[in-house]
Amino acid sequence: MKSQEALAIAHTWRVQHLEPTARCFEALSSCSHQFEGAVVSYRLKRMKSILRKLQREESRFKLGVLDDIGGCRLIVNDVEEVYRAATELERILGKPKVKDYIAVPQRSGYRSYHAIYKVPVSGISYRVEVQIRTRLQHLWATGVEAVGEVYGLEYKSPDTRAKLRGKEQMRDRFLTLSSHLFAQEEEMPGIPGVSDDVYSICSEIVEICDITKILKELAVARSGIVVASDVGASDEYFLLCLIRDLQFFDIVGFVDFSEANSEYQRIEKISLGADSVNEGDSREPEFDNVVLVKAAHADAIKRTYLNYSLGVGEFITRLEQLLLTYGAC
Repeated sequence: MKSQEALAIAHTWRVQHLEPTARCFEALSSCSHQFEGAVVSYRLKRMKSILRKLQREESRFKLGVLDDIGGCRLIVNDVEEVYRAATELERILGKPKVKDYIAVPQRSGYRSYHAIYKVPVSGISYRVEVQIRTRLQHLWATGVEAVGEVYGLEYKSPDTRAKLRGKEQMRDRFLTLSSHLFAQEEEMPGIPGVSDDVYSICSEIVEICDITKILKELAVARSGIVVASDVGASDEYFLLCLIRDLQFFDIVGFVDFSEANSEYQRIEKISLGADSVNEGDSREPEFDNVVLVKAAHADAIKRTYLNYSLGVGEFITRLEQLLLTYGAC
């Protein structure tokens, strides 16, 4: 199959995940009312991310079996709420395939509860991934995103992590240790292969920070982003749109889901029709990343959800608080 034709099929398959993902989002939204301050979001995986996953070394992924093209996320206060939400969502959507990275964290430090649902639309069953995580787990994931942005490396990628050396490897170790510290704070299993000696962990984190200046460089990076906000007091749904090169983040509010979802789908489809795809072209719409979020108000998003440079401030603050608690800095 020619690359142009294959890419066109990938674009079409991605857009077809809009409706089943939106259905999961609505189910998750109904669950979220039980948890004070909860934030719900949904997005389609970016084409560049899909292509990277398909092209990973020794990858056996095929387009039709990727289970995270459509993705939803629920952020709650603590681990107990994670499992309560998972039980309620299973009641609504049926039994999913579960990957519990809270009970068994990944070696990278990643911790979250994943449930993969099969959602039928027009006779076709689509896989949609639902992530449920605590605020602390999300802060860590935000830190990983920010480190990747600042240093231009995909720290989430196993292939990238396997090739890290020197200070790059030390930054990866910093992320792993930070996650282990957060896991202990939540009284949950830590990262495999990491000592449970809290003082030793904190001392190593401080040493890495002294050598790499990672916390200082993250703090500088977050100060350079511009946020535009067009929201009203009654808005509960928000589109978060990022232009990475310009360090520009746009937040647009909506009162009801249907209007917000229509605008989200319009943005997603701008450059994604098969007729606009040229060979070797994986262009995205005007924005590098677009996410639809449900929250009580815009301030809840700013405190809880924002990725990249915007959300890293809280990650830095929480980590420094723990280091001070254990007398490591």
